[in-house]
Amino acid sequence: MAEDTELLIKARAGNREALNQLVGLYWQPLYRYIFYKVRQKEEAEELTQETMLKAVAYLPKFEERGVPFRSFLTRVATNLVTDHWRKKARGGDALPLTEVVVSSRDAGPDELAILEERKKVVHRAIEILPEEQRKVIQLRLLEGRSVKEAAEKMGKTEGALKMLQQRALQNIRKRLEGYIG
Repeated sequence: MAEDTELLIKARAGNREALNQLVGLYWQPLYRYIFYKVRQKEEAEELTQETMLKAVAYLPKFEERGVPFRSFLTRVATNLVTDHWRKKARGGDALPLTEVVVSSRDAGPDELAILEERKKVVHRAIEILPEEQRKVIQLRLLEGRSVKEAAEKMGKTEGALKMLQQRALQNIRKRLEGYIG
């Protein structure tokens, strides 16, 4: 504990060697913690890297105040993991519409046929949504409007619009199961 306090003081003063030692000291335990949460090697590595980058950027402002640096790192990691799962829940890692409606310049005949079929399936899934759900998909995903802009345009609160969008995306996912992916 005293060793990492010394390293922290030196790292805050700009000592690169102390910073490297600090990162080395916490990298593996932090990675194990994040891996336990996400269960995928690449995602755990990426989130560990992001945690360390945020911590290093915050280092000049960090004050111990009785909270160990390890706890600070764990809090940063927990927040990043939570954000990671929120993105996944929103379909952040799902096949984006732009991938389905992709330009076919480099596609061969087979790929072109697959892309066209996917495009038709996605459009059909959107077309059969209830009108409000179709409208929110149009405004948010196809036109790229913000939640605030789309909510104003539809005469809804931002919270109501988010719920509507979530329901629309769930309906699209259900209809696309087995077709895309």
